[in-house]
Amino acid sequence: MHLDELAGRIDEPVLGSLHALYGQGALKSFECLTLANVVPLHPWMYHVHSLAIIYVVVVTKMTVFQAQEGFLRRRFGWMKGMPALRASTILVEGIPKDYRSEEKLTEFFAETFGPSAVASIHIVKHTQKLASLVADRESAESSRREAELQFKKDDKRPTTRAGLMGETVDSIDHYSQERQTLDAAISAERSRIKDTAHVVGGVNSSSAFVTFKTRRDAAIATYVRYSAEENYWIMKHTPETSDIRWGDLQRDAQSSTMQSVAGYLCLAGVFLSFSPLCLAISMAAEEIDLGYFQPAWAALAPTIGLTLLLGFLPTILLLIFKTFFTLRSETLAQHELQVWYFWFLTIFVILLPVFGTNFRSFAQEVANNPGELLDLMADKIPSSTGFFNTFIALQWTTVCFEMTRNANLAKFILYSALYPKEEAKARAEPEDQDYNGIGGRSARCNLNLMVGIIFSTLSPLVSILALVCFLLQRLVFGYLTVFAETKKPDLGGHFWVESLRQILQVVLMYVVVMLGIVVRRSPNYTPPVLVLLGVVYAVISLIRFETQFRWEVLPFTEIVKGGAPDTEADKASPAETYDQPEMRE
Repeated sequence: MHLDELAGRIDEPVLGSLHALYGQGALKSFECLTLANVVPLHPWMYHVHSLAIIYVVVVTKMTVFQAQEGFLRRRFGWMKGMPALRASTILVEGIPKDYRSEEKLTEFFAETFGPSAVASIHIVKHTQKLASLVADRESAESSRREAELQFKKDDKRPTTRAGLMGETVDSIDHYSQERQTLDAAISAERSRIKDTAHVVGGVNSSSAFVTFKTRRDAAIATYVRYSAEENYWIMKHTPETSDIRWGDLQRDAQSSTMQSVAGYLCLAGVFLSFSPLCLAISMAAEEIDLGYFQPAWAALAPTIGLTLLLGFLPTILLLIFKTFFTLRSETLAQHELQVWYFWFLTIFVILLPVFGTNFRSFAQEVANNPGELLDLMADKIPSSTGFFNTFIALQWTTVCFEMTRNANLAKFILYSALYPKEEAKARAEPEDQDYNGIGGRSARCNLNLMVGIIFSTLSPLVSILALVCFLLQRLVFGYLTVFAETKKPDLGGHFWVESLRQILQVVLMYVVVMLGIVVRRSPNYTPPVLVLLGVVYAVISLIRFETQFRWEVLPFTEIVKGGAPDTEADKASPAETYDQPEMRE
């Protein structure tokens, strides 16, 4: 990221020096470089600040739009090289009840596109019982494998208890027999589903994967409207077959809506419960006295405590998403995490120092005079730069610590005691997808960028610390994702676009906050008017970003020119299919 660097070019040599030389606040140490050193109603300093704010907004917008234009070329190239199966398959949701069978769906698309347009149709079946049996068989097979390895290691056949109060039996024989029993049950259940699949409804859900013979027909199918009802015949692009959450596709619309409402209530509960916890951590620095080490404790305790507490938040959020929301794929769950985790971090990290350690007092002030909220923030934010200096510096340690991959190493050591090294290595992967997944990492990177942007004209040191943090992240994640971590399913840029969108949202937040500060401290109306123009520019930039770039679909002209030939991925996995894994023999 070069945004902090661009902001730092004006912040460090110009604004920092002006704060120190002409601020007249008589602050010491690094505080003299911050806006807190500038007295309110300074005759000309806030005119300079208003121009610097406009500079940050304009440069950030230009950088984001240039980055998105470069992304479009990569996105369309990625889509052209997409494996033929995925490129020519669409996910159909909201299938009306009268069409919920493969025969009826085939007739429907044959009438629309012609009898030879569709290559195959896989309607999603209700396989909850079958999936449970398959999971039990995999567990039994894993236990049998562990027993055999234990026997090979100790030269003594291991034993286990058959049931909670059963007798002690030979582990290998027990799990082998359990595997055979489950094989028979799976075969019977699979046959039952196949025998009844021709009946409209029944085991057939409202979702299906339709594979066309050409990418052109698949592209047309996504554009066509098939019904006046919004909830029927919903066409979506397909994820990778290995990434699909089949259980989510088996939900009907009514249950999905009810579960989504419950999910949002859980998110509200998490927010309400985390607020007092974060404030309690912030108050700990004042409540605990460590004597000689009290200054270091007061500076580091709130930041370390907040970082550790927010480290558990991705696990909680992903649990809610996967339980209550219909996400269709694991990677979409990460994308949902990126969005929600970012806003949780924004509230708990950026606004917490503004509330201070006495949230009740702050809330009382706002309740007594809601119109002064912006004034209260304008008074408190310039004096909170010390907290963010410490917070960004702490991220250096957090980023570098990820290079050790300590959790994967611990799992590898444990598994190596029983499994061969290659198998132990496979079982130790991947890294924790709650905290270290692409969603969590993207949200934290944008949080660091938010701190760098918002404080770029308030404190020069924060910008420099943020720039060092991004250089470390580029080094660490550039190594981990390429050389150390396993390859993950790809959405083709959703995380990138969301990150750029969040940057523009951060810029809007920044210029609104700075407007409050300038209005509060400026000697006349000229600086606030200039910053208000920056607010308008930031809003227009965000709207233009949403409307100018059509990145999700490949332009139809590119498809008509000639579909991409089969790729190496097609040749490497010819047996890949959008049939449910538990339905495969």
